[in-house]
Amino acid sequence: MAQTPEGVTGFASRNVLLAPDEAIVELTATVPRDRNLDALLEVLGPAGVRREHLVSVTLRPGQIGFQPVTPGQPAPPIGSLPALSYSYGFLLRLPPAAIPDLVTKLGELERSGRLGQGALSASGWLTASESALAKGRLEALPGLLADARRKAEMWRQTAGLASAAGIVFLSDFAAQTGRTSVLSGSPPVLDQSGATATYSLGLRMGQGSRTLGVTAARIVVLSPERVTFRVSMFTAPEVTREQVLEHLGGAGFVAGDIESVQASGSGLTPPPGTAVRPAPSGLTYQLASTQPAEYADSILDALDRLQQSPPPGVRNLSFSGAMNVSTETIAALRENLLPILMEQARQKAESLAQTAGWRVREVLTVGEGFGGGVSGGFPSLTFGPVPPFSNLRIASSLNVQFSAE
Repeated sequence: MAQTPEGVTGFASRNVLLAPDEAIVELTATVPRDRNLDALLEVLGPAGVRREHLVSVTLRPGQIGFQPVTPGQPAPPIGSLPALSYSYGFLLRLPPAAIPDLVTKLGELERSGRLGQGALSASGWLTASESALAKGRLEALPGLLADARRKAEMWRQTAGLASAAGIVFLSDFAAQTGRTSVLSGSPPVLDQSGATATYSLGLRMGQGSRTLGVTAARIVVLSPERVTFRVSMFTAPEVTREQVLEHLGGAGFVAGDIESVQASGSGLTPPPGTAVRPAPSGLTYQLASTQPAEYADSILDALDRLQQSPPPGVRNLSFSGAMNVSTETIAALRENLLPILMEQARQKAESLAQTAGWRVREVLTVGEGFGGGVSGGFPSLTFGPVPPFSNLRIASSLNVQFSAE
């Protein structure tokens, strides 16, 4: 409860146990670099995994390097490089009853050896679908409204405030859902105890015009359009800029992709009282290149060859990359989503108004929230030594206030 210049505000929240009607499964398949996505999908097909279920791609690249060279001694050999491998992440939405069959088929795939040197892991949970959440919200609204009104009135009396004329503002918050793990144990056991949804509502009692505030939200999974690779190459001092570009030319890098060049000291201390600077022991080139997503595999092949057979003078090579979408695609998605979110907001406002005995009139204010994924709010698929499971998705929300009567 809080007192404002306009009256008294109240807040109510309820946990509602919903019957789980949806199971969400995250499946991760790690395979050698020579096993492409099409070959993996052929193996996973009997379990119902398809290309449209793909939400992440990660890569564990190798790295080359030398120990410091002692003057007069031969350079130590390059150690064996770790094999490159892909990890593909898939997200499946299934009826709860389909989980046992999925687990059985995944187990058969692992035992069959069709994954070769690959590995398969899965986690999943039961939850409520969007339609189940919407239905639960409609059922919870009358009780939430009564609770919030009762609290506001109780605190008004406790504070000795003048009687409020009535409700002038209602705000409906997005539902939060819990989840019950289902892919654990052998065989996995479905916990049908339910999925918990938390619904919340705020109101203000006092004088003034009636107003409704709602939030609409939507998450969209996108297909990658571009891939951005970052390369760090440490070379001997005599390796020129042109030679670096020649080495990386097979991966599509050009002069404009060079971000910085830094010299590293030799580690030798000049004699006291001298102005002699030690010669650099090497140069570090940092480059970044953005290219169409379909070139990702050929770029990885080229960088892999550089790591396996480093050119003369190349002492260390490492790289990382991220798949993403263009700003034009983001803008187009935003333009397409806003009408959908506005309609969703109006529907929520209508149900909220009906509960209070009001009627929705016109839009007063609109506030947009837009973002998601990683890399500064832009969606991405990440390559890296220990990459996270990252979704190529955008979360968009719309906060709308309507006048009511």
